[in-house]
Amino acid sequence: MKVIITDNAYNDIDEFVHISKATTETLNNYITSLLKFASELGKFPKLGKYVFTIETKLKKYDVHQLIYEQHKILYYVDTAVHIIGIIHTKKDTAKYIRHLKKFINF
Repeated sequence: MKVIITDNAYNDIDEFVHISKATTETLNNYITSLLKFASELGKFPKLGKYVFTIETKLKKYDVHQLIYEQHKILYYVDTAVHIIGIIHTKKDTAKYIRHLKKFINF
């Protein structure tokens, strides 16, 4: 199954890169590993636990969460795996989810 990383998820990674105090090499290795791990969801799309549902006029999307080291990967599955958020575990997840429900475009 194809894995699609949304602009929102890339923005999350970019935000993390800008606030991280890790060396460039360490940070690059971590982000590469994180994205490789996320791409494995194509093989195991139901691996993460259910966290919430986003409803549109036409469909409901069950969003799942999978943790990779210091990050939570938020995604839903339809004909592909759509990664809609990649947030640091220290970030307020409830607040982030409210943001997603309000601003994510389906």
